[in-house]
Parts: sequence; C-alpha cells; structure tokens
Amino acid sequence: MLFPRTLFLLLLLFSFSQSQAQTHFDFHQMAKLSMEQLDYNGAKRMMNKAIEMAPDQCEYYVERGHIYLGLEKNKKALDDFKSAMRIDSMNVEPWIGKSLCHMYNQELDSALMVAHIAYILAESQYEQARAGSLLGEVFLSQEEDFKAFEYFSESLQLDTTNNRGFKKAALIAMKQADFDQAESLLLKALRNDSRDLEILINLAYIYNKMEYFRQSLEYSNMALSFDPTQPLARSNRAYAYFHLGETERALEDINLSIRNDKSNPFAYKYKGEILLALDDEQDEACKCFDKAVDLGYDQTNYKDLDELVAIHCSEKEED
Repeated sequence: MLFPRTLFLLLLLFSFSQSQAQTHFDFHQMAKLSMEQLDYNGAKRMMNKAIEMAPDQCEYYVERGHIYLGLEKNKKALDDFKSAMRIDSMNVEPWIGKSLCHMYNQELDSALMVAHIAYILAESQYEQARAGSLLGEVFLSQEEDFKAFEYFSESLQLDTTNNRGFKKAALIAMKQADFDQAESLLLKALRNDSRDLEILINLAYIYNKMEYFRQSLEYSNMALSFDPTQPLARSNRAYAYFHLGETERALEDINLSIRNDKSNPFAYKYKGEILLALDDEQDEACKCFDKAVDLGYDQTNYKDLDELVAIHCSEKEED
C-alpha cells in the first residue's frame, strides 16, 4: 500500500512545482484562453499576473486594454494603452486601442486624429489593414459613409480575414441599397465564419430585399438552427414565408419575433403586410404600420411603408 501513497505524494509535489514555475508567458496564454471563451474577468486576472511578472511588455498592456474595453471600463483601457505607448511609442496597436477608447466615448475628432497616427505608423500589411479598418469605423461613426467604405475596401484587400470590416462595409452598402455589393461582402465574411448570426441574418434580409425569397428562407433557417429564439431571423423568415404564399406560417413566425423583441419596427411593418393578406384584418394592419413608425421605421429611406399606408390606411385616417 506504500507505493500508491508515494506516487500520490510525488504527483502532488510535481503539480506544486509546476504551479510555482509559471511564467508571465503562461499567464498570458491563460488570458488568451479566457478571452476565447469571452470570460473577460478571468482574462483580466490572468493579464494582471502577467503584467506583475513582466511590467515591460507592451503587448500585455494592449491586450489588457482590450479586455477592459470588453468590460466597458474605458478609462482603465485608456490608461493601459497609454502605458503601452510609454514602452513603445512606435507600436501601432496602442494607438489603435486609444482611438477605440475615444470612439466609444463619442470623442470622434480625437478618435480620428489618433487613428490617422496609427495609419501613418503602420508598416506591415497586417498593420495597414488594422489601421485602415479603424479609420473606416471612425468615419462610419461620423456618418461619412463614402470615406468609411473607401478605407474598409482598402483594408479588406490587405486582410481577407477581417470579418468585422466585411460586416461594416456591407452595412454601408445596405444603407445605399446596393444589395449586390452587400451580398458579395457578406458571402466573403461567411466563408471565414459560417456560424456568425449577424452575417446570416443580414444575408436573409438582403435576399428578401432582392426578392430571392427561397435564399432568404435558407439563411433564416441556418440562423435559427444556431439560435431558435433569434427575433430578426424569425422576422426575415416570416417575410420570406409570406412572399412564398405560406401566410399562416409567416404569421406564426412574425408573432414569435415580436414576442421575443417588441422594439423591432421592421417586424411590425412585416406583420402589417401579412395581415393585409387576411380577411377583415385591415385595421390591425394599420395599427402595426403605426407601431412601426413609432418605433423608428425610417420613411425617408423606406418609401414602401408610405405607399402601404396611403393605399390601405388613408381612408381610416380621414375618418
């Protein structure tokens, strides 16, 4: 019976010696694993240990800065990016982080100035892509869509793995009703990540706008296979079902969508259209259109609701 006990003690001593021998590199790797699991607090604890052991590592402050951004602690994030700059002022990454802090604080002029510095400092193709994408984000925040799209396009030529850039550029194309361009950008992003709900939902929406309803149904179903309660995926699927002649299934989906998210103006607009196809539901349809407007459905950019109200609800308004 002595051998198993001796073996146990040896294993215990080995485990203890291993834990004592952990380096800043080990804690850095554990922080990365925590980040992959979206455990920001765990990642922060590990990065704190890494920085305690190696306070001269620029990248550690940068990474902890991004962790603080994930925790919405922008002031602490900014302090970390400034610390990284003091160690290496020519490193692009702290400038990118600092610009993000300004952008999240709605300090857009400062964000743009710092992003330009990052763009000037960028040397490698990867750095140029990162800085260009950041400039795209800042210009997008300033509602300068043309400049934003220009920088996103340049960045995506340098880095075809930048899904955030693809999605942001696609949103600009969607705002401009350039659905072919938006489709192309999102399909490229989908090749990088086939499980990204945002990509699947936006593709379904685009295909509805292009009147490719079977494609919209396909991508809506893919999104719902990952998250059966996703309200935007359900409203997209409802609209596709409606135009494919499956009105009852469409009504069931749109009701579920609204139940899960009562703030989506498109869902009420879609429900109004579906109700118009049913007997004696015109009044309820018009109420749905009113609700869509109350929730911010933009009748300046989307004239389709104006037309529906003019045709089906104008007499009701006169009464």
